[in-house]
Amino acid sequence: MGLVRLTDTAYSYLGLGSVVKRAHAQPGVDLSYIKLSTESVGDAGDQYTGLDRFGRIADQRWINGSGTDVDRYQYGYDRDGKRLYKDNKVIASLSEVYTYDSLNQLATYKLGTLNGTKTDVRGSPTTSQSWDYDAAGNWDSITTNSTTQTRSANKQNEITSVSGATTPVYDSNGNLTTDENNYRFVYDAWNKVVQVKNTSNVVIVTYGRDALHRHVTDTVGSTVTDRFFSSDWQVLETKVGSNTVTRNVWSPV
Repeated sequence: MGLVRLTDTAYSYLGLGSVVKRAHAQPGVDLSYIKLSTESVGDAGDQYTGLDRFGRIADQRWINGSGTDVDRYQYGYDRDGKRLYKDNKVIASLSEVYTYDSLNQLATYKLGTLNGTKTDVRGSPTTSQSWDYDAAGNWDSITTNSTTQTRSANKQNEITSVSGATTPVYDSNGNLTTDENNYRFVYDAWNKVVQVKNTSNVVIVTYGRDALHRHVTDTVGSTVTDRFFSSDWQVLETKVGSNTVTRNVWSPV
C-alpha cells in the first residue's frame, strides 16, 4: 500500500513574512487578504486589499470555493494604531466599536450594528462595557450593561478588593494565592503554579515542570497529560495517558 500525503494547509506570502492566504483542503474554506477577481484593486494598485498601507489587517475574510464569504471582518484604526471598530460583514449585529481615553486606555466597548460612520452602534447595544482607571492604570471600575464592579489596588498594583467577590490574597512574592472566585493557587520555589484548588480546597489540577521549568504534565484526577519538547522548547508530542493526541513537526529554519 503506497503512502498518500495530504496537504492540510497551504500558505501564500507577501514578501518574507506576511501571510496573505491560508488555504485549507478541508473544509474548503480559505483565509484570504487578497481581493477577488471581481473586486477593485487597493489604493496603491495592489491586490492585497486585506492589509492597509501599514501592514495591519483591514479586511479579514474566510471564503469558500465559490468565493462566498463564510466569515468576514473589516477593521479601522486611529492614528496611534488603536483599533476603532470591527465590522462583521456576515452578521452585522455582531460588530464592535471601541473608544479610548487620552492615555490610550480602552474606555468603552459596544456590540451591535455599526452606524454609517462606524463610530457607534445603531440604537441600543447588545452588550456594552466601560472602564475607569486610577493614576497607575489599574481598573477602578468596570461597568457591563449598566452593572458596575469596583476594584481597588495597593502600591504594588495588586488587586486588593473586588465588589461582590472574594478578596484576593497574595504571598510575599506577589503571587496570587486566592482569586476573586475563591480558587487557590500553590507555587513552587520558582514562583510557578503547581496546583489549583477549588472553593472547597480540593485539588482540581496539578502541573508538573521539568528542570527547565517547562510545563510538561497536567494531572486532573487520575488523568495525566504529558508534553514532550525539543531542545528549542517546541512541543513535539502530547499524550493523554498512553494515547498520543497530537504530534507536531517543526521547520528547522
